[in-house]
Amino acid sequence: MSVFVSSQWLAQRLDTVVPIDASWFMPDVSRDSFQEWCQRRIPGAVYFDFDNTIKDQSSSLPHMLPDEACFARHMGELGIASQDTLVVYDTQGLFSAARVWWMCKVMGHQDVFILDGGLPAWMASEGPIDNTSPQPRIEAKYQAHFKDYRYIDGQTLAEKLAAINVIDVRPETRFYAQVPEPREGIRSGHMRRCHQSAF
Repeated sequence: MSVFVSSQWLAQRLDTVVPIDASWFMPDVSRDSFQEWCQRRIPGAVYFDFDNTIKDQSSSLPHMLPDEACFARHMGELGIASQDTLVVYDTQGLFSAARVWWMCKVMGHQDVFILDGGLPAWMASEGPIDNTSPQPRIEAKYQAHFKDYRYIDGQTLAEKLAAINVIDVRPETRFYAQVPEPREGIRSGHMRRCHQSAF
């Protein structure tokens, strides 16, 4: 089955899957993803906060992958069990959802998909929207199993850079350092031997 599922597919299974709102915005965008989730979300959706909560809290770098125990604890607190079918989306269509999909796959989650087109596609298909006050799900048992073949660290990447393809999915203006990086202290440009995506 594809990584992506349609709004129609999700609508037919809304009672049996867990939608995950993985929305996140760059620092130069004046939007609050948590507040937007509180005000407008797919029914049953939980908010996955990889910016502040579900990350390696000991790292000075943003969004570093947490260890298995941390990931499992937070997933359980969100009411997500290891056997649940997950559908990840974001409010921009496809921006940050892919990261949460990858995090779940690294931690060994089997049934996790991305909503094609995200919340905009869901709304365009006239899918229901929940704008009531969010209610927590019942805490669940979650077991993470780290899959090291889905992960590469900086040192290993540097050693293998000549032998592998690296695709940069940022906008062309950032790839070619034509605009400053939105994160403070980050150099502009791209890695050597890196290719710019055709998206």
